[in-house]
Amino acid sequence: MQYYLFCDTETGGLNPDQPILQIGWQVVASCGSVVKRGDYFFWPDWDKVDEKALAVNGLYPHVLESIITLQNLDGFVDFDNALSRLVADMHDYKAPFVAYNSPYDVSMIRGNAKCRDDFDAALSEFGEIDVMDPARQFLKWDKWLKQTVAYNKITGHAPPDNAHTAHADIDMTREIFFKLQAVNAI
Repeated sequence: MQYYLFCDTETGGLNPDQPILQIGWQVVASCGSVVKRGDYFFWPDWDKVDEKALAVNGLYPHVLESIITLQNLDGFVDFDNALSRLVADMHDYKAPFVAYNSPYDVSMIRGNAKCRDDFDAALSEFGEIDVMDPARQFLKWDKWLKQTVAYNKITGHAPPDNAHTAHADIDMTREIFFKLQAVNAI
């Protein structure tokens, strides 16, 4: 069976030197069922965080603190530890890395990882699939295509209220991907 690793990052800005606040992924079988999830939050150097990014993803300091409390976490996981788990899932399932705007997520991961050789090797071995570009081509969209717009136009559904959280964005990407795959557009 073919598997895919759908991933999304929530960041503290648009530049790779700005911190990732959350990384999430789902390993998904070719039939569309989720077989495994990963979800990690990171406490950033707040001086490197752009307030505009927080206005989009809502991961303000008090929200991150609440997540730790509500999920009974001992603290935040180190980013490289989380990335090692993501890479292990790519290997275990021989799954390509899939993201809505894959070049952005990959550049953010590379910018935040102290040791990214394993990630780069997994990308080389299993591949990387960008969903935004095929969505733009399918919709004959000339400019930047927001994920929520692509989701609405391709699936016919309204975007979820919690869009811009890692797993909501992954769910949208997954649905877009399988709709495009069904019509041989990806």
